[in-house]
Amino acid sequence: MEPILSNDAAVGIEQYVHQQAVEHELVERAVEWPGPCSYEAVIEGRSSVEVSLFDDEGWREAGARRDERSQFVRTASVPLTPLPHRVGLSELELRAQRRALMLNMQDVEAQVARKRREDGSRRLPKPERYTTQDPNGVPPGRRKKSKKPQPWAHGSDEQVRAYEEAYAEVMVAYELASTRYRETGVLCPFPAGTFPPRIPVPREVL
Repeated sequence: MEPILSNDAAVGIEQYVHQQAVEHELVERAVEWPGPCSYEAVIEGRSSVEVSLFDDEGWREAGARRDERSQFVRTASVPLTPLPHRVGLSELELRAQRRALMLNMQDVEAQVARKRREDGSRRLPKPERYTTQDPNGVPPGRRKKSKKPQPWAHGSDEQVRAYEEAYAEVMVAYELASTRYRETGVLCPFPAGTFPPRIPVPREVL
């Protein structure tokens, strides 16, 4: 779990999530991905996304054959919660943000397609193929392994540094409270948002 410290960072994470199927060369365009993804719903301004789910447990319990799997595909409507900074915006403002997301995606799609042409990469599978493959299998795309370390948080350099400093202070306070709790059994105040370690029931609660 990584805190998102600014509106710009939230938009960046949203774009990152939406771009996965394109970046990993599963489909040419984000809207072609048949799996769960909110991109198309977001840019169209819909409040929910319809997803297809395979009821693997129900299929196994019924003892059904492999060619009967389609009978156990269910559709679910997943509500989309707008990012906090979009709440209360006018329709014109929301439309402008949706267009910005779409243009950003088009740039990513063009960059990936250009790189694939330069590399002489194979053609991508048709999107329909993903709907018939084993749901527990690995998609046939070329996954990219990131060499970047996992960030502490998402935001500007200044925001992330401030978060790291605050987190370090919380950990020091937690360690002091935890040590006292373990040694004396007295439940003293812990930093907000943290929980005492699990030890036998304390003799005294302040």
